[in-house]
Amino acid sequence: MDFVKKSGGNFVILSFDLLNSSQIEYILSQVGKESFVLVGAENLKVGTRVNFTLYTKLTLNNKVVPILQSGTEISQSRMEKMKSVGDLHIRKGEIDLFSKYINEHLDISEEGLSRRCRVQLQSVSILHVNLVLLLLDQGEQGSFEQGRELLKKIYELCDQLLRDLQLVSRPWEIFDQADPEVFGQVDRSVVIACLAAATSLRTGVGVPREILLAGLFCDLGLLQLSPKCLGHLNSRLERAKLDAEDLLMYKNHPVISLRILLERKIQMSERLKEIILCTHEQADRQGFPNAIAPEKIPVESTIILFHEVVDLEWRVSHGQNKTSFPEVWQDVYKREHESPEAFTLSFLERISWENK
Repeated sequence: MDFVKKSGGNFVILSFDLLNSSQIEYILSQVGKESFVLVGAENLKVGTRVNFTLYTKLTLNNKVVPILQSGTEISQSRMEKMKSVGDLHIRKGEIDLFSKYINEHLDISEEGLSRRCRVQLQSVSILHVNLVLLLLDQGEQGSFEQGRELLKKIYELCDQLLRDLQLVSRPWEIFDQADPEVFGQVDRSVVIACLAAATSLRTGVGVPREILLAGLFCDLGLLQLSPKCLGHLNSRLERAKLDAEDLLMYKNHPVISLRILLERKIQMSERLKEIILCTHEQADRQGFPNAIAPEKIPVESTIILFHEVVDLEWRVSHGQNKTSFPEVWQDVYKREHESPEAFTLSFLERISWENK
């Protein structure tokens, strides 16, 4: 494997994983994505200088062309021109520079803080993908130094995001704009984790930082499932179609997620390991992997599970009638409250948005 890396290979995947898992599909899905992220002119200020290049998409051929070069000062005329072209984009590799610009020219209004949170969400998403790719790479990367640096940045961004989410009264609007057309649950981990952490912040239930960090990595093991099996996870009805072998693999994915992290010597507290392992345990003991008693399930795990259910139903409804996160959240809450199975009534009452 070391030879493959030295010969110019970017990624090493074992033959068994190539044939039996969804790893190669995930890798190709990320490579095939655009190298640009959407930003808005409202994030920019006249009289400031940017150290990143802004691009726009031509309507006729979808070609991306620069509209403002790095090092340029934003004049009033340039700002008007950028607003006139519609959507603006930056390269993913310059998201850190854009985030730094936002921090240096901070808008403390409600909308300004929401925009800042969106940029942080984009940054965490990009770093999360890069870290997942490193975790899956079977090349001889003994020190995993690059991965540890990425993880450190993710931790710092998550702390910053949590601080800002506390100041935003409608954080759900941030997640409403997240792309539902992604590679299943692994790509959605960032949104699910952030949404769960936002509820924790709002209600005081659980530890938001532990929820956010556990939520980012609890579904890594899904990439060990076959593409066919992974395709059945996009709705509750489809999940019922899993055959016995695929169902067993699916129920074991929290254990696999933890194993992947431990094999790479990712530093985690015992509490964080426990939360990751229990993110699919249920109050009715129909969860997995161990079907433990409800009083032994960390509340952080239960909050992540609840918001995974919300996100799954939002993705289904989003393609039909553009239902918002708050609407789906309340629908799931009402259904579970009327007929509690996966969640106890006491848990549901604690996370209720009413009077919060």
